[in-house]
Amino acid sequence: MEQKRKRACRSSCKEKGRQRRSLVRRDGALCFYCKKEMILPEDGRHREMTEELRSHPMLATLDHRHPVSQGGRNTLDNLCLCCQKCNTAKGDMTEEEFRNAQNHHANH
Repeated sequence: MEQKRKRACRSSCKEKGRQRRSLVRRDGALCFYCKKEMILPEDGRHREMTEELRSHPMLATLDHRHPVSQGGRNTLDNLCLCCQKCNTAKGDMTEEEFRNAQNHHANH
């Protein structure tokens, strides 16, 4: 059972790496939401990152524009790279809900 779990994790990590590379080629290294430059970890090196880097607000993360919790899928057209700060703030909001919340806060 443990062996299957390890294989599934490796497969999942490889898939995330492929998705991340595709998104960087498509969108560049700017956060999808705030448009600030992000820190892109080296492929396959995320486990070796220091705790300081793992918690850095500008670390690139994968985000579902339409959350899985609301029926979103793990497809490239529903994924984007965003900084950890925006990803945390967005939570399980849709892209539209998050942008509306950002605009609301910017106007008050």
